[in-house]
Amino acid sequence: TMVSGIIVGQKSQATNTSGIAPFVKIMPLKITTTKGSTTLSRIVDCIKYGVDQGAKVINVSFTGVNNYSIEEVGKYARENGTLLVYSAGNHGRNRGSWPDHKNVLIVGGTQKGDRRWNCSKWYKKCGSNYGHFVDIVAPAKDIFTTKAHITLGGNEYSTPNGTSFSAPIVSAVAALIYSVNPEFTAQEVEDILKASATNIGRTYTLSLIHISE
Repeated sequence: TMVSGIIVGQKSQATNTSGIAPFVKIMPLKITTTKGSTTLSRIVDCIKYGVDQGAKVINVSFTGVNNYSIEEVGKYARENGTLLVYSAGNHGRNRGSWPDHKNVLIVGGTQKGDRRWNCSKWYKKCGSNYGHFVDIVAPAKDIFTTKAHITLGGNEYSTPNGTSFSAPIVSAVAALIYSVNPEFTAQEVEDILKASATNIGRTYTLSLIHISE
């Protein structure tokens, strides 16, 4: 619900906000059990299913991006005209040993000042993972979106942190690019994303203003 709200949230008169691409269609696929656990094979199967059903962009806000099977299914997606977007993870570590997938667009997270999102404490690492495997970055701190669980009289909105919320920002902009020309290849959409982003060093920060124009 939080991820979908970032992409397709309808305009709220109360907050005067909306999702980035409010008119696209969402295909929610369940990858976890009721306890929140899953397997890599289930993630891969869901991605393949989405591709086979004609999804143009597949967003995965979950772990597993360091596995080579994700690159393999990313290749399958790309060969069938689908862009696979995956979050980089929230352990706040340099993942220099992770593979640099060529067929998966991996999204890291930023915070104010175009700095890497960092919530580390003295007793634990926290924040966006980083390293050569990250392709693009987008905001990851205090992302306003719809709330997954609402108690009686509670707020319908929340401001979560994490690369799980950076990834759908990128996915939503990718959907807007496809809306301009549905015949774009996944590689062309990725190229437009990168070319329209602001280079802040070894990676890029997504600039919605530039891309939406």
